[in-house]
Amino acid sequence: MRRMNRGTNQIYFFLLFAVGALFPLLAEWTLGLFASTGECDTRLDLE
Repeated sequence: MRRMNRGTNQIYFFLLFAVGALFPLLAEWTLGLFASTGECDTRLDLE
């Protein structure tokens, strides 16, 4: 049971790390998708 718990913690840490690494990419892709539909034109003009 103790060994299983430690393995679960490792998996949870890995998932947390993966989400943290992929979140900026996902956010950028989502903003790019909105920008391509023309909903974020003002935001693109600021750049």
